[in-house]
Amino acid sequence: MNEYLWSIIGTILLSSLLIVILPEGKTKGLIQAIVRLACVLTIVSPVLRYFQSGNTSFFEEKNSSPFFSESVIQAEKTFIKYYSDMRVRETESFLKNEISEKFEANTVISLKYEMQDDKIKIVEICVQFQEEVSAENREKIEEYFMKNYCKEVLIE
Repeated sequence: MNEYLWSIIGTILLSSLLIVILPEGKTKGLIQAIVRLACVLTIVSPVLRYFQSGNTSFFEEKNSSPFFSESVIQAEKTFIKYYSDMRVRETESFLKNEISEKFEANTVISLKYEMQDDKIKIVEICVQFQEEVSAENREKIEEYFMKNYCKEVLIE
């Protein structure tokens, strides 16, 4: 409300100063009409905002900006969750290809992870073999994952 009043006062003062400074002539009437229109639009602006946004109040609060609304913050959390899940799926695909190349084993890999300080931490790797693999290869794969990625490796 305070900002609204200051904008009206400022517009009226500037327009009156402009009208006083203008020289006499044909354009003075046109400029006076434009300045008066600016004053009227400044006064009517809350009503225009009401019809434009569908608000129930004529005067918006200072902190009612959409940049600070809860829905925007929620959307950011949803995006972070989506992006984290996407990165985990990419990592699972990468690990599957890595095992296929290094150990010649066809696997399905799933990761369990936690978010810590906006970082993804792999907590557990679950490796499911789609075909028979020797016990020696299973141990090598488990050792490889424990050494390079995390402490918990579940091989099925």
